Amino acid sequence: MNTKYNCKALSSFSSCSNCKIPSIVGLSLPNWVLELSIDAMETFQVRHDDVYVNTYPKSGTHWMLEIVGLILNDGYPERINRTAWSSCIEMIDLGINKIPKTRKEELANPMIMTPFLDVVERAPSPRVMQTHLPWNLLPPDILQRAKVVYVARNPKDVVNSFFNFLGHTRAFGNASYDQVVKAFIHQEYNFRYGSWFDHVMAAWELRDEDNILFMFYEDIQKEPVKSIEKVAEFLGRPLSEETLQRVLEKSSFKGMTKTYREAKEKATKNGEADFTVLDVMKKGTSGQWKERFTVALNEDFDEWFGKKMKDTDIRFDFE
Repeated sequence: MNTKYNCKALSSFSSCSNCKIPSIVGLSLPNWVLELSIDAMETFQVRHDDVYVNTYPKSGTHWMLEIVGLILNDGYPERINRTAWSSCIEMIDLGINKIPKTRKEELANPMIMTPFLDVVERAPSPRVMQTHLPWNLLPPDILQRAKVVYVARNPKDVVNSFFNFLGHTRAFGNASYDQVVKAFIHQEYNFRYGSWFDHVMAAWELRDEDNILFMFYEDIQKEPVKSIEKVAEFLGRPLSEETLQRVLEKSSFKGMTKTYREAKEKATKNGEADFTVLDVMKKGTSGQWKERFTVALNEDFDEWFGKKMKDTDIRFDFE
């Protein structure tokens, strides 16, 4: 592949002389994604019992990971092997690295760029892995050998969650909320993982393939039982009523918060790598964009969304 994806300085809305413009139009990746891991996807050994959770960032990745893990382990979070969970397959090994929040921290404690792919390759089967890579960068035989659960979320909540997650870091510099939303719409600067529309539509076009399950974040929220049963059927692991209720309870926001807190406490006590290294859980609700979008910003967004979606049959719930 030999394309240059990685920005060696932390991505921001200011110019970066070290940023490499990828050959795939409109795609930029954060600095903790390794170019060598992207290149390795072409020959990555996919196992027949692999399960991939593929999403555009901030679309319910860890939620679906938990649901899948619980289904495969009869609803018991303590039985889940989380070896391949602390990072996406394309990232550095975040489980053993402290992410710097300031330039001073970055200089004092430079990140060791260890491929998380090395961890994934050694992980025992069945592997449950997360990735934000667009479809054309995933292993070419992934749908012939593995199962993929793709989760899509309405783009207003996606960009709102992006701002919640990175808005106070150098990733967005001093950009205002409106500037971040407009950058998301127009793919300005280096918005991470490129176009939301392209990412989602590539998976949507494959939705009828046997080994991909396309899910909507909002549907999982509104009909969790039906959604869990759908994932379980896709994985070939039908659930008893008792197990279903355990999965439902443990994959709720309250249940996951408890699981992650206990895992973090255990990792700290034992000096182990912590799969909860990123503060990925916020409120777990939809519609928060309404608290921030101005009338003008909403009109701009709806105009963009309407143009992008006019020739598609995919529908999103913004409530």
